[in-house]
Amino acid sequence: MNIFKKSSLGYFFLIVGGFLLFFTLVGEICADFFKKNITVDQLLQQRIPDEQLKNASSQELMIDYMQKVAGLFQHKRAAFLIFDNWCLWLMGLVDDNFNHIRSPDHLLKYSTVAWCDQSSYLLLTLALKSGIQARHVGLEGHVVMEAWYDNDWHMFDPDFNWFSTDNSGKVLSVQFLSEHLDWIEKTLKTKNYSKDRIQRMLDVFKHRNLHTFMTYPFSTYFSWKSQVLYKLEIISDYIKWVVPLLLLILGYRWTRKKND
Repeated sequence: MNIFKKSSLGYFFLIVGGFLLFFTLVGEICADFFKKNITVDQLLQQRIPDEQLKNASSQELMIDYMQKVAGLFQHKRAAFLIFDNWCLWLMGLVDDNFNHIRSPDHLLKYSTVAWCDQSSYLLLTLALKSGIQARHVGLEGHVVMEAWYDNDWHMFDPDFNWFSTDNSGKVLSVQFLSEHLDWIEKTLKTKNYSKDRIQRMLDVFKHRNLHTFMTYPFSTYFSWKSQVLYKLEIISDYIKWVVPLLLLILGYRWTRKKND
């Protein structure tokens, strides 16, 4: 490669690297000042006050967590923007699966919106970090989570901010609700949900043969593809910094050789 071509490529690297570093810096600054920018561990510290926590049951903890998660997001898909993570944003132009936020910490840091799978996985993570066994439940077109305590599973839906209890106050499971749809209808009517939303939820729960129950090792998703994309998301946290810096270093060296 002659000096002229090398220096021209060097200037190109400087421009691209500068823009990418600018996007990354602005994204981090905006996350600090204009978004929640909290971690899962910090959210755990905002739970029931310490004096009440000592006597709190697993159900009380889960209800507290669900209400916190439900209050953080509007119902919309959370995706990486160019300033959040430029590399995943670029890949998302090819396939939406790439810019779909999967990490609970990234969801808290970068987004004020979330879909059912994203908010349910955040709630599941809070449960696991509190020592409560939990699992994702894939319904027909919807995702909820269940927590295991008192020798049974208990369903929580942070996306639509609801759970159903029996006459004793115990939160019911997906299996029970699927077999007793009237409990769903009764619960959602008390929350003043529209008829359309209630009917949608009944349709979601009634297809018992399509339910998918996923008990975790930590950070496991429904499919291997989602698991790979989750790992890519974590690695891209480093890529978004390393690539611009490498381009700037290489561009500087190549343009400097021409000037010398």
